[in-house]
Amino acid sequence: MIIPGQLLHDRYRVIQLLSDCGFGQTWQVNEAGQPKIMKVLKTPKVLDNEEIDKAISLFAEEAQVLSQLKGPGLPEVEPDGYFCLWEGGNDRQHCLVMEKIAGTGLEDWLKENNNEPIEEARAIAWLTQLVEIVGQLHQFHCIHRDVKPNNIILRSYPPEANERSEERRVGKECRSRWS
Repeated sequence: MIIPGQLLHDRYRVIQLLSDCGFGQTWQVNEAGQPKIMKVLKTPKVLDNEEIDKAISLFAEEAQVLSQLKGPGLPEVEPDGYFCLWEGGNDRQHCLVMEKIAGTGLEDWLKENNNEPIEEARAIAWLTQLVEIVGQLHQFHCIHRDVKPNNIILRSYPPEANERSEERRVGKECRSRWS
């Protein structure tokens, strides 16, 4: 069992549980002062061995693909970012540590803005990044199975003010490309 404060793989300090659902947990961890995200695969007891092996295989494939992909909007995964924690006996937890993307999430933005419509430039910037990311995944024959508002993040580049100029630049490019 993972608990806040625990040191994993001799380098990741567990900060807090962010979500716990169906097949996994998402944790915030810290590595040498850098915030990261750690996904932990859960294999429910109702699965048979073949289904568990398939879930582990897909999780390991996700880790391998993410470690090869580079680009804006994609979380960086180091080659050793995938590892297993042994829980005693034959039980193990499969973990994947990746960069925590700094930026504004669609779900948070909607809450902060009382579900008001998104201005065109911001919507185009989000969608452009999303389409580029999904396109890169498809080149590896992978499908993102969890596209939802809290997984759509408009990456912010320091300083934060650059986000607005990036939105305007992307918006102009898209309007001229699709007009």
